[in-house]
Amino acid sequence: MIRLFEEEDLDEVLAIWLDANLRAHSFIPAGYWEGRREEVRQALPQAELYVWEERGEILGFLGLEGDYIAGIFVRHGAQSRGVGKKLLDRAKEGRGRLSLCLPASLGAQVEANCDPEQLAAALYAAGGVPLEAFLAETACSSSAPLTAIERSHL
Repeated sequence: MIRLFEEEDLDEVLAIWLDANLRAHSFIPAGYWEGRREEVRQALPQAELYVWEERGEILGFLGLEGDYIAGIFVRHGAQSRGVGKKLLDRAKEGRGRLSLCLPASLGAQVEANCDPEQLAAALYAAGGVPLEAFLAETACSSSAPLTAIERSHL
């Protein structure tokens, strides 16, 4: 079930964020992510967050800042079960468009009018980068070339 983030979700959501970043960015020292934990703890409740919960356990979450997808993460053991797609579908509700940033090497593989399944497939196909580990904030603040994607119903 998808629902809005609640304050008591913070520790579990933060654990998913940290684990996803450690797995997806093994080339970055773990201390970098661990050092950002408190900053992220403060920032998460400021965003519009949706969580996917099953049997009392949060399996994933998506953060929005207006129409911008700030990040989407799925617990490692819950990947490939459609959680990310369902979170993206929820983000589309009531919005004419969504935008996100991702490395240009991935953006080149995304069709002009892609749907969430196509986006997920493109991210998975590009070097095995999982959608669940995609972090728009990190990609957009890095020095890597970026592709901004804005689509009506991305």
